[in-house]
Amino acid sequence: MAKVVNYTPEMTAQILDLYNEVVTRPYDERKARVEEIASQLGKKPRSVVAKLSREGVYIPQEKVSKVTGEKPATKLELAETLVSMSPELEKVNPENVAKMNKTDIQAFLDAFTS
Repeated sequence: MAKVVNYTPEMTAQILDLYNEVVTRPYDERKARVEEIASQLGKKPRSVVAKLSREGVYIPQEKVSKVTGEKPATKLELAETLVSMSPELEKVNPENVAKMNKTDIQAFLDAFTS
């Protein structure tokens, strides 16, 4: 049984050209362009996003904290901060600390700063 092709090479090239025109613009403009592309090709926006992702060009909306409105720190960033707070911890590998859950890492940070 032959594989069904969702996007021909020509369609892929068209999608990439249209998306690359707005790739440096704010997320709302990129999202609108994805919807335009989907409409032009008779596809769903999620399908176009998936194709752009497979092609390595899709830029998703940045995640922000619901509490602070800022970009949240990663577990590794928190772990590196924790390890750097004390000379006794310099031998501890931050990647191992980052395996803890984020709440526990934050609790350790809070304990060191209080």
